[in-house]
Amino acid sequence: MDTRSWRKVLLQWIGKCQFIEPNYISLEQSDLDSFFSVFIRKIQETQSDKGKKELQDQPTKPIPLVQEFLAHNYPEFIVHQDGKEQPLDCLYVYTLLLHYSCVKKPSLFFHNICNSLPELTQTCIASFFGETVDRLLTREYLSQSIANVAIIYQQGTQTSVSPCLPSSSLSPDPRSDDAQCPSTPSSSSSQPSSSTPQLHNHRERLRLQMSGSEMPPPSTPKTELLEQRTKELRGIRAQLEVVRYEKTVLEEQQLEKDELIKVLSKEKMMAKMELERLKNVKLNEEPHDNESHIMPYEFEHMKGSLLKEIGLKENLIAEITDKLHDLRVEKSELLEKLNLAGTHRLLEYTDRVRLLESV
Repeated sequence: MDTRSWRKVLLQWIGKCQFIEPNYISLEQSDLDSFFSVFIRKIQETQSDKGKKELQDQPTKPIPLVQEFLAHNYPEFIVHQDGKEQPLDCLYVYTLLLHYSCVKKPSLFFHNICNSLPELTQTCIASFFGETVDRLLTREYLSQSIANVAIIYQQGTQTSVSPCLPSSSLSPDPRSDDAQCPSTPSSSSSQPSSSTPQLHNHRERLRLQMSGSEMPPPSTPKTELLEQRTKELRGIRAQLEVVRYEKTVLEEQQLEKDELIKVLSKEKMMAKMELERLKNVKLNEEPHDNESHIMPYEFEHMKGSLLKEIGLKENLIAEITDKLHDLRVEKSELLEKLNLAGTHRLLEYTDRVRLLESV
């Protein structure tokens, strides 16, 4: 399996995250534990209350933190634990962290990081997400998905002119070939130099080498149009994958905001009910101010406690109200983004793909 292309994609993503010092040139040289510690903190900061609780409820086992995280979120993925260096494990772990932050538990923070990557890198990531949505990410399936993405990466980095081989190994100059043959008059007069078996085989090898590095034939208007349409179709398909992925992320974020609004609304209602109860308790205690079984000091203490608790509840209600207002604003912004990146753009790209495919 060729993993070089996907390694380049992951290295760009890790660099954009800026969680660790850029003192590495490969995945194996990077500090995975330090990266993970910052990664999980960012996830916790951007998750909803439900997501935070799930992370806090992970089982605690006497194994490294990264392995604990993978065992809880990707139990189908088996990590090598034989104490030996496993280069592929580092590749798979970073891959699963990318998948977790953008697909399993999508985070706007990491989504913005992916959007800041080069276009080819975004295309590869979107293609990988498309193959791994709602799938069991075993080692075998990850290997196959990475291999498929490598094909897309290589297609995007192909140049229009193939690199030429050294002229010393490609020059089909007959004079250089003849110089290797005996130059006596008898040999040249009795048999042409190009007819010797050795020279024939040598020239045949040169011809095969040249066939792999020759310039393409002159293009015609039809071939140029076909190449242009092919490139445009490939670019539109990549943009379509990105739009679909963004739409999915925005829809999931909207569901999270709706759920959080429901939770906060319920908490606000409970806080108001508790506030009313405390006020009623305070009013009921005031007529008993002069009763003998309650000492003045005790009554003042109870009164102060109730007033303090009422103040805390009022502050909590105000805080929840502010959060609800902010969430409703965020929800309206998400709906606006969803409409912009939704049906209109999807239909536009789909129509363009169909038009290009029919040409």
